[in-house]
Amino acid sequence: MKNLLLKSGYLCLAFILLMLAYSCTPTKCVLCDIDNSTLYKVELDEDAIGNKGNKEIETFFTPVPIEVSKKKVDLYLVDCTDDQPYKLTGESLEQFIKQNMFRVDTSQVKRIVTTSDADVPPEIVRYSELEDLGLCNRARKLVKIELRGMLASRRWDNEGMFYTGYNGGTFYERNDFINQVIGFGRGGTNLILGAEAAIIPRVARINNRHAVGLGLLTGFWPVDGGLFIPISFHPRFTFNEFSAPLWGKCNAWYLFGDLGAAYDASGGVPFIIADIPASWFTGGGVGIDLWKTKNRDLSFDIGYRYTSLAMPINDDLGNCYEAVGIDDITNYPRRNAGQFFVRLGFTW
Repeated sequence: MKNLLLKSGYLCLAFILLMLAYSCTPTKCVLCDIDNSTLYKVELDEDAIGNKGNKEIETFFTPVPIEVSKKKVDLYLVDCTDDQPYKLTGESLEQFIKQNMFRVDTSQVKRIVTTSDADVPPEIVRYSELEDLGLCNRARKLVKIELRGMLASRRWDNEGMFYTGYNGGTFYERNDFINQVIGFGRGGTNLILGAEAAIIPRVARINNRHAVGLGLLTGFWPVDGGLFIPISFHPRFTFNEFSAPLWGKCNAWYLFGDLGAAYDASGGVPFIIADIPASWFTGGGVGIDLWKTKNRDLSFDIGYRYTSLAMPINDDLGNCYEAVGIDDITNYPRRNAGQFFVRLGFTW
């Protein structure tokens, strides 16, 4: 299992390097690649105004409607009034688009027409007729919901678990390949399967691009003879939380952490012992949200977690405590282990 842990560490390092490389890649200028030879006239109502103070603007770039919600569609426009951007290329064209782009609610647009000459009358353009640019379109909400499957790899020195007892004690060993690699008993296992879920309200924005969230995580870990339900604070920092479809940015990297306790639903161990949680854990990691639809991401993350899990007392150890007159048990067998983990799931 040493090789497995090394591979997990290398994977974590590669993932972080990939995140740094991704953050340094240039943004994609979607409008730079489309035809900009057609002149559109966009007539705005009294509540809207173009970059140059006009209620009727001219643009050589296809107006782009982007659905913000079920009842709201914004129209992205590049104000070309008195300008000739079709003569520009490369960075000059991209800079012009950035400086002259603005958006209005489609309810503020009276109509869009293509220009005409003496022989061709103007044509009214409907939104459905505008060019489909195949844009990503992710609208992340104020409250995130995460659902993850989890696989963790851990290692400790012992090949099992020894319980002190009245009759000399009991040793729970991992005596076959299945229990050594993946198992659920007190002898322990190197691989842990689990499910995790979190709800994360957004508590702050940074530069109207990034977001800070603070939520709660829970889940299910069947391991070490218990049925553990984690409960933890779950802070998250999301890069590029607010997507920019016209610049090809809808995926989002994130950092997260955990600090909490684990409740054994099997009933073998009390949740609180001597005024503190019997089992606890802490950790953190890095991940990426890959947009799939306007309301959902496919999410992948990797990280490190340290767990200290209390395990049920068996009959032999219980008889030993009884023999020496201990009624209020505070010393439970415990497995302390660090683990690398990967998670895969969805974020809404």
